[in-house]
Amino acid sequence: MKDADYSKLEETARRLGAEDGNGAAGWNEQYNTGGRTSSERAQVWAENVVKMDEDGDPWLYDSVPHLDLSGQWVDGATTADVISTIVADTFPARDDLDDLEEDEPETASELVDAYEEAYNDAAYDETVRQARDYLANKEA
Repeated sequence: MKDADYSKLEETARRLGAEDGNGAAGWNEQYNTGGRTSSERAQVWAENVVKMDEDGDPWLYDSVPHLDLSGQWVDGATTADVISTIVADTFPARDDLDDLEEDEPETASELVDAYEEAYNDAAYDETVRQARDYLANKEA
């Protein structure tokens, strides 16, 4: 694979991972502050997230949404799904990369790693941002 092609694929993997991580954080926020949640519970959630972030508490990282590519859920993504999406988004008219996972397993693994890292980082950052925004809006 050409270096330029790999760079484009990696850039797409990181962009898509970040988009999906932000989306997962949105669902997490809805669960913690949404319609079925008391305002007291939402307040406690937001305060805990901010405090754990400020303290560097590793439990916060474990509590935000993380990418699960195990395939154990009916509608859950797998590594093959992620690779296929990255390739199709980057090079929609090319079919020579359809078997990337089989033809270049190391490259495919690196792309999934880039996607997963971006996903998890975005989910963490967005969760903290949402908690801070929640508290700021409550104070206003």
